[in-house]
Amino acid sequence: MRFLNTTTFELENRPQGGVHWDVYAVLSHRWLDEEVLFQNLGNYTIELRSGTRSLPQVEKIRGACAVAQAKGIKWLWMDTCCIDKTDSREYFEAINSMFSWYRNAKLCITYLYDVRRQDGQSAATGKETFRSVEGDSNEKGYSPANWFSRGWTFQELLAPREMEIYDMNWQYIGTKRQFAGALSDITRIDTRYITGEKDLSEAPIAMRMSWLYQRITTYPEDMAYCTLGIFNVNMPLVYGEGAPRAFRRLQETILGNPFMEESLFAWKMPDIRGGQECDVVTTGWEPGQWGLLAGSPQWFSESGDIQVDSNTDSQIRRFRLTPKGIEGPIRKKQTRDATINALSALVCLSVVCIPFGDCLLRSKFEKKATEDYAFTLNCFRIGTQEKVMIRLCPINIGKVLLTTHTPDGELVQAPYVECKRIRCDELVSGNESITHLGDGIVLQPRPRQ
Repeated sequence: MRFLNTTTFELENRPQGGVHWDVYAVLSHRWLDEEVLFQNLGNYTIELRSGTRSLPQVEKIRGACAVAQAKGIKWLWMDTCCIDKTDSREYFEAINSMFSWYRNAKLCITYLYDVRRQDGQSAATGKETFRSVEGDSNEKGYSPANWFSRGWTFQELLAPREMEIYDMNWQYIGTKRQFAGALSDITRIDTRYITGEKDLSEAPIAMRMSWLYQRITTYPEDMAYCTLGIFNVNMPLVYGEGAPRAFRRLQETILGNPFMEESLFAWKMPDIRGGQECDVVTTGWEPGQWGLLAGSPQWFSESGDIQVDSNTDSQIRRFRLTPKGIEGPIRKKQTRDATINALSALVCLSVVCIPFGDCLLRSKFEKKATEDYAFTLNCFRIGTQEKVMIRLCPINIGKVLLTTHTPDGELVQAPYVECKRIRCDELVSGNESITHLGDGIVLQPRPRQ
């Protein structure tokens, strides 16, 4: 791990395992044009030590080092000049370790280049404190600091144990604990996750996904990569693969982890044609159809109030990634309506009618098996105990009815089935119970080659 000495402004390497959390600070900031990078830091050493040039990029480093020095902290880590981004191995390690680096720092120094603290504002803790000076002063809406709109600052807000916030002139604004309410209003993140009162692992996957709403990154793939620490996963970085493919790989990685829960599937398209922007093969897919994995973080924008039912009595359901899609216990229970009961009685009572009745009975079963149905997820919206439900439509039905037992011992019949999720612009709730009925596959659109 490479650090900037806050006194000499020189980089020094220290073994990552030998760095204790209380010996370094980290800088959280919004990148500007022509930042001081690892390759050219040496060109600015004189200016950093003397302060003879007032370039914003240089003054940002000087300001952060001054804050750290005042706290008795010798080392500063910042993503501009402490990473050699030309070394792919080092960059991969940094991206996958960044959350822990921010978490383990003694202090996170957050610099807001477009916020100016007003006189007498030190006692205020509302979101007006973070209004951007670059916003239109006549604008009725509220424009927070640009820092709040970036993807990478998402984890930089949540990871640090201690954070101090400074304005464009390095005037102290306050700590994130003091401003937890304002930060929550701006980001839609519960204050308990901002302050660390609750661990991020307690937040449902869908809720964490919703926090990405309206954030942007310079490189489209970074919308997935910037969340690796938030979900405590690692995955290779493949710049050039595109945002949809990167986001799909993120969800597949989450799916394969032991902590995976079903709110991963609790999303909805912004409209029925939402999938058209996801760079997938659309042949055979109608508007509003999709798989279980979302096409974009924006599809979770209305999932911020999703909670997982940790008290459910139903057995834990397992889902697995396959080449076609997601395999899991999604088979529909085969119900017996009045017609089926009558046909069954006819078959039983008359030997003559057995062939005819058996044919009708099978036809009736197959027709019912192709009806779309509500699939209940093990999660609910805050304020209601009704489970979140999505709709599945069988598109390939096995010819053989498979017999299985439900957890309560009921004997049911259900065909092997391949489904698609339909009406994906809906995410409804209901009181249907969760029942393990046996495995099937929910197909997933294939990425374009």
